Amino acid sequence: MFDFIVYITAFFITVPVVATMTVYIISRKIYRTSRRAVHSAVNWTTILYILAVAIECMIIFGKSFLSFMLLFFLLVSALIITAGWKWKMEVQLRKTLKIAWRMHFLLYFFLYFVLLLIGVVQHIV
Repeated sequence: MFDFIVYITAFFITVPVVATMTVYIISRKIYRTSRRAVHSAVNWTTILYILAVAIECMIIFGKSFLSFMLLFFLLVSALIITAGWKWKMEVQLRKTLKIAWRMHFLLYFFLYFVLLLIGVVQHIV
């Protein structure tokens, strides 16, 4: 049973798009609204894209970029907090982290496919 859980987890980290679609479909059945289902899918699968990109970087470049990725997340969060403070004068940390989390989903979703393409081309050549 434990092996099955490990295999499923590894599969979802390797192919996070399947996890995103699965979470979206389940959330769509639960919430009955597309907007809320998309937000739920983004919130639950962002970590899978981060891990997938970290593993792809390790395989392609031979180095771990996880510390840089964490530093980048903190930097983006700090920039969003600063921008929110300048515009509204009151910063809501939960809202700021949610915005940063969703921005990182878009970034790592894009990076996942770029690195996948680089890996395939590198393997062929």
